[in-house]
Amino acid sequence: MNAIILAAGRGSRLKNLTDEIPKCLIEINKKSLLDRQLEVLNSCNINNISIVKGYKAEKISDKRITNYFYNYSWSETNMVYSLICANKLLKNNYNIITYSDIFYEKNIISKLIDSKDDIVISYDANYKDLWMRRSKNPLSDLETFVVDNNNYLVEIGKKTTSYERINGQYMGLIKISPKGWLLIEDILNNLDYRNLDMTSLLNILIEHNIKIKTVENSDKWGEVDTPSDVFLYENEFEI
Repeated sequence: MNAIILAAGRGSRLKNLTDEIPKCLIEINKKSLLDRQLEVLNSCNINNISIVKGYKAEKISDKRITNYFYNYSWSETNMVYSLICANKLLKNNYNIITYSDIFYEKNIISKLIDSKDDIVISYDANYKDLWMRRSKNPLSDLETFVVDNNNYLVEIGKKTTSYERINGQYMGLIKISPKGWLLIEDILNNLDYRNLDMTSLLNILIEHNIKIKTVENSDKWGEVDTPSDVFLYENEFEI
């Protein structure tokens, strides 16, 4: 099992925190998000780790990273475009894909590894408590996440005014097999994917009847979108 960290974007909502560094180097209690991810991945015996760089690429360097890829168009593209920069790895290996602005624990990576499906995503089943602390109006930021009785994804990433369409929140973690990537690549070949985000891609896969398995996370997890997120995790989370 390999891993690919998508770290090309700036994270403009983080304001001055990313003036001089990419968002993966933001620290929570004196440890960067990148360091936290590398520790967890290594603890799961994932040692072939690649990263897709873009904004402030020169700032990212770590002996635990095996390969570096570059999204030179980072300012005008989105997450799917960054993923395609690592296309040669996706064709030949099982990969855990991780956003660079999140933290998570070992157990969810182990669950992804153990799943037998070709495309698997993780979700936070206990999202509501976190979002209540992150936002005065959680539904203004939350998106739909609907799974069926067999834990396959039915819908993701759409705006909603009801918690009934939210079975959890997507965490920014995906496992893709070589077979799964071939299915994705076949669809992408017929799309303009420069500005395609990951949740939109997942919905397109669903529309093409491609199965996406989900695995539930109940351990500590968070995404860092704003300076207030950093404050929250430093003061209210034991991480």
